[in-house]
Amino acid sequence: FSLENDKTLVETLIDNLRSLGYTAAVIFIPELKEDEYRHILHSTPGDFPIISCSNIDNSVLDTVTFDAYQGATLVAKHFHEQGYRKLGIIEGPMEMPESRFRTNGFNDYVTHVSDEDIIWSYRGNYNHDSGVAAFEDFMKQDDKPEAVFATNDAMAVGFMEAARKAGYEFPKDIALAGYDNLPICENHYPKITSVNTDYTRLALNTIENLLARVDNKSSHQGIVSMVPVTLEIRESSLRNQ
Repeated sequence: FSLENDKTLVETLIDNLRSLGYTAAVIFIPELKEDEYRHILHSTPGDFPIISCSNIDNSVLDTVTFDAYQGATLVAKHFHEQGYRKLGIIEGPMEMPESRFRTNGFNDYVTHVSDEDIIWSYRGNYNHDSGVAAFEDFMKQDDKPEAVFATNDAMAVGFMEAARKAGYEFPKDIALAGYDNLPICENHYPKITSVNTDYTRLALNTIENLLARVDNKSSHQGIVSMVPVTLEIRESSLRNQ
């Protein structure tokens, strides 16, 4: 989805929604750039509230989203509590704010813990193949991390499957955690530790905020409401399993 080639798309979409009787909208398009969010804001009538559910660097639209930064700090803290000191991270695409928040949360926590260090990183693309490619890069390192944070579950699974084919055992040889807590984390062997994002809570908070905007006829204020996340700890990151 992109507004780069059709700047009238927003107006057309809102006209269509209104013709169907809708009075507000929620958008969830993580790939949008900041200038595209600004175009949406400036193209939207004041009496048609819109809330975004994607992380934005600057609060262009009123936003309800997961606290990606907090989720990544939970992983770093868990690794530290388990006694892992040499860490690695598989980052997502840096053009996406969500990806940057996840990376920054992990890096910042490690920076402020004196006996923990990130000794390896790899730039992935949020897909399974980039998790496999990350493991190939991991194997080239002389000094390998004890625990790896893959900033989404697809990359975590790709990394784990490639590692197991090479004879690695989790968490005996290396610990691993992902992000998003997709069903595959529970069904995989071994089960994968992952940051849990509660989409039911996200939906309820979003609708509550949207209805308040409709009832109060309030204009956009650039308010960001963060939905807390939790860490679902499983076998892939627990020592002595």
